[in-house]
Amino acid sequence: MQARISPIMIWLGLAIGLLLATTPAPAARDKPDLKRIFAFSTSEHFRTPVIVVHGAFGARFRDTGTGEGIWPGSQANLLFGSYDELALDIKLATLTVSAGKTEAYALFDRVGGQDFYSKIIRVLRQ
Repeated sequence: MQARISPIMIWLGLAIGLLLATTPAPAARDKPDLKRIFAFSTSEHFRTPVIVVHGAFGARFRDTGTGEGIWPGSQANLLFGSYDELALDIKLATLTVSAGKTEAYALFDRVGGQDFYSKIIRVLRQ
């Protein structure tokens, strides 16, 4: 006894074959024009931007009203301070953060004689 292929399977096979036969292959024009994209970067005035994302405590914070440094402060405050002024005021009803009066203004690059960021900053400035 021979297995019989149903007419639906034949039509489905023909439809898929026709679809594949008429689908154009990816052409060279589908690739990005890298020469055009990077043409500006070859000019003598272009500098590749670098974004440094510091660690969780890598920014210095200050009070925007007084300009007084909040984080990290002195080494004694760094070790024993409570840093209540860094707490965010979160509205419980909406779970949104109120605009505070604290801002990040510089990298917290060294503490206790340990230097964290000056080497990379020096290299990037050259």
